[in-house]
Amino acid sequence: MAKPDLYEILGIARNADTASIKAAYRKLAKIRHPDAGGDPEAFRLLKLAHDILSDPARRALYDETGQAPEPVNTPDEDHRLNQAVSDLFFGVMLKVKNPQNEDVVLLMRAAANDRIRYFSGQISVLREVVDKIDLAISQIHAVAGDNRLKEVAIARRDYLSKAIDNMISEQNLYAGILHFLDGYTFDVKEYFKYVSIDP
Repeated sequence: MAKPDLYEILGIARNADTASIKAAYRKLAKIRHPDAGGDPEAFRLLKLAHDILSDPARRALYDETGQAPEPVNTPDEDHRLNQAVSDLFFGVMLKVKNPQNEDVVLLMRAAANDRIRYFSGQISVLREVVDKIDLAISQIHAVAGDNRLKEVAIARRDYLSKAIDNMISEQNLYAGILHFLDGYTFDVKEYFKYVSIDP
């Protein structure tokens, strides 16, 4: 099977600059994101293309070798995942009345899915704002002197784009937690399985 061409995935020229890479990624991410009905694998490849081509060192390696290695969790990323799992577990423990009759793993999964949905909503809202700012930027003109309003608009767009990237990172973290929890079950005590518990 042929390896995917990262430039083709983003629909950009091989000499595209960073701004073009980011613009192409933002445009396609709205269409290919799983929350918009896109294929998860296509979105994964899109994000991989963006991450590699946006990083000068990784891009140079890709251009030279054609290799697009997936990132491997670093000790810091493992620590971040462990911390997030710990925080989620603590949050569930604060809410449960009796862990003997409540499936803690199931509750953790529900909490992780809630966070993923929350970030999806926030990302959608911010992407709409970024698109509006992009449209406005092209129409802002200074009567005289520097176009400071345009500079402010660009700075705000870039700030929101970074916020979106951070939220996608958080989404991926919680998706990682769901994957982590796939390896666990929780034994509810037999007695409590058949007892109706009032909410």
